[in-house]
Amino acid sequence: EGQGVHEESGLKFPVLDPRGIDQQTRAHLLNMKSHSRPEQVFQAISKVVVEAQQQGIIASPPPIVGRIHQEMGLGMTKLQNAMKLASVDFPAPYNLAIVALLSVHMLLTPVAVIAWAKTVAFSGFFSFVLVFCMFGLMQLAAELDNPFRDSGFGFDKDLVQQKLNKALVTILLEERRPVAHLSSSADLIGATDLEVIQARMEQSVYERNSMTSMISVMPNQVPSGH
Repeated sequence: EGQGVHEESGLKFPVLDPRGIDQQTRAHLLNMKSHSRPEQVFQAISKVVVEAQQQGIIASPPPIVGRIHQEMGLGMTKLQNAMKLASVDFPAPYNLAIVALLSVHMLLTPVAVIAWAKTVAFSGFFSFVLVFCMFGLMQLAAELDNPFRDSGFGFDKDLVQQKLNKALVTILLEERRPVAHLSSSADLIGATDLEVIQARMEQSVYERNSMTSMISVMPNQVPSGH
């Protein structure tokens, strides 16, 4: 039911049953001028949890319900940390300095290599390798600086969203199943059986320790002379 959404819905990622939300809330969230969708969803879920607790729908004790708000707060903190990587760029003066140094390196490398290279082919090959490595390291650093950019080597956001949807579907299907109970044919262990099992475990641990100590002492024994 509602495994995905179409492009006209205004969402970039496939979500579960977006049409299950009321029209007013959906229109407010899908507003193109809105730049705080995560915060709005966070507040909406918090209100739903509080109202469900007040109406008795959520019958868990307050400490258990408080964990819901705590986990959501941790999620928002992680979101803000990820937004720092996506929105805060590397300082422009450093970028300009790196580009300038790489340009100088690219111009001076052939001049330095030609002094000890025997042929022009070797000079061009070694110059290309050196310059390519330096520019490749620069591009690698740029990818690590912002892994959320839309590039072939960036963070696969669609794959993460698909895994999240599968996990949510699994949880929803698990909620429909009855609570697990022990069957009538289950082998119940009494207190006496537990004491026997514990005594056997302690005996096995004692025997293992004794064997280990004997093995450690045997190499230290010096044979007597003839």
